[in-house]
Amino acid sequence: MAIVTFTTDSPTLVDGWPRGRRRRVLHVGGLATALIAAWAGACGDGHGTGEARGPLYIKDCNGNQDFGGAEEPKEFDLQPRFLAGEPTEDISPGERDNRLVIRLQRSKKRIEYNDVLAFDVAKTYAVARCVRGRILPNGMPDYDAKNCVQVPGEAGAPPRQRARVGVNQPIRANLMPRITCQKNIIGTAVSAEDKADGTWESWIEFEEFGRARQDDRPADKRDPVPFDFKIDFGERVHASQFQVTLTDDRVVKAARLMTGFTESELRGSLKGSFDFDLERGQAAQTFP
Repeated sequence: MAIVTFTTDSPTLVDGWPRGRRRRVLHVGGLATALIAAWAGACGDGHGTGEARGPLYIKDCNGNQDFGGAEEPKEFDLQPRFLAGEPTEDISPGERDNRLVIRLQRSKKRIEYNDVLAFDVAKTYAVARCVRGRILPNGMPDYDAKNCVQVPGEAGAPPRQRARVGVNQPIRANLMPRITCQKNIIGTAVSAEDKADGTWESWIEFEEFGRARQDDRPADKRDPVPFDFKIDFGERVHASQFQVTLTDDRVVKAARLMTGFTESELRGSLKGSFDFDLERGQAAQTFP
């Protein structure tokens, strides 16, 4: 295992997300030089299972040819054959912004030669608190109840913790259809409305998130999640289901910067799941 320490802006998939300078320690395998060059490269061997499909519209996807129609979107099926997790450890004092980027890819090729759905867990501590579902002695939830709710299980199954996905949430998501389309376009998951019942536009339910779950004990008897919570190598990351509602990332940025760009050339929604063990990464794949 190689350990590389450097100071940089927090990595994001979309420039419009909040960025802050942090001193980071990345635990990866392979050459350190490959790590620094490999944000777009392959990390991990991609073992696992996953799916992501749903109706999608992309204007001028290939030249003047649209993918689907504005009123009749086309079914998009990512068919991921490569799943990977890229952990980033924050060593700042106090609450840690440890991070985990999860990628579902059509192939092992670099993301510029791929269709990729990526989930950026920007705060693993916040997400672990949601997954654990701990209740404090005063009866209040030990997690952000505005962005994490308990939803009923199906067919008598136990209730599940659902986390909100969105631009300003601890979990963000992006679709980069670089194989499906010739144009360089990014879809960003949005979840605009606050909904107490968890029926947000974009959400995810983690069945396993490292050691976060403690379903072997009542919610009011569960341990607090440590501030430095992270997903270790060899631990499982399993989302039993997710839903992401996507819009053109340029519209998201325009709303933040108030530049007036309002025409969304990508919109749709994907549903799916994924399940894999976090494994030490390999050197980046330089060529497709």
